[in-house]
Amino acid sequence: TVDPGGQAVEHVTVTNFSDHPATFDVYASDGVVTADGQFDLLAAGTTPTDGGSWITLGEGETAGPTQRVEIAAESSATIPFTVVVPADATPGDHPAGVVAAPARAEGDGSTVTFDTRVGARLHLRVAGDLAPALALTDVRATYEPSWNPFAPGSVRVEYTVANEGNVRLGADTQAGVAGLFGWNAREVVAPAQREVLPGQEAGGTVVLDGVWPLGKVSGDLTTTPLVVGDDVVDVALSPTTTSYGAWALPWVQLGSLLVLVGLVLGVLRARRRREARTQARIEAAVAARAAQRT
Repeated sequence: TVDPGGQAVEHVTVTNFSDHPATFDVYASDGVVTADGQFDLLAAGTTPTDGGSWITLGEGETAGPTQRVEIAAESSATIPFTVVVPADATPGDHPAGVVAAPARAEGDGSTVTFDTRVGARLHLRVAGDLAPALALTDVRATYEPSWNPFAPGSVRVEYTVANEGNVRLGADTQAGVAGLFGWNAREVVAPAQREVLPGQEAGGTVVLDGVWPLGKVSGDLTTTPLVVGDDVVDVALSPTTTSYGAWALPWVQLGSLLVLVGLVLGVLRARRRREARTQARIEAAVAARAAQRT
């Protein structure tokens, strides 16, 4: 934790475990969380704009945002870095990290780039008032009927959890759904988001099974903020709730009914045609007998 306008000095150690010398590019960048919930840094070549831009690697005249180091076989190199927090930095979390990647040869003409890197995460918090806040956005609900007309379907709810506060949070989301007059109520807990960084968002999906297609269904989606790891958040965490709705129409059942009605009408029509042909044969036989008598 650093005050606005303050600084902190740290270091990272890069180890070359191979049996030959290797050159590495060591640099800092902003932290992000990937779609599968893993912490990562911005892609190589992307300029950081938050906590990663406050980090200077090395010392003296060679200090800068990037350091290229050559490390002997089975050896290590320790690189100091300084975090200088701007005086106008906003309080709260500013995730960042330092990574080391094998140096690429410049001007090799390659059109495909493979980037492999290892890193150390930096949990950087600017001192000041914390304001934890999560919001639910882009909530979309759709009804998915069962292929079996005698079985209920499900309601699929897709949503986005946005961190509108200044501290990283986890998210525990619960969804409920019910038909008209509260009939056929269902509740389910969605997989929790392990971490949503400030100013970032994470998508989620929850499926509520056992919903019969009897018209409009509606429900509430509630997400509860969670403290991540050993973080200290001395502020009350308030859940947020939003409503959604979807039309659960019995298309499969109506289609099955239409097929059944079509089969019944087909059977009746075939029976009438068969009876008509039989009656025509009877009438023809009676007419022939009458002609013989004449």
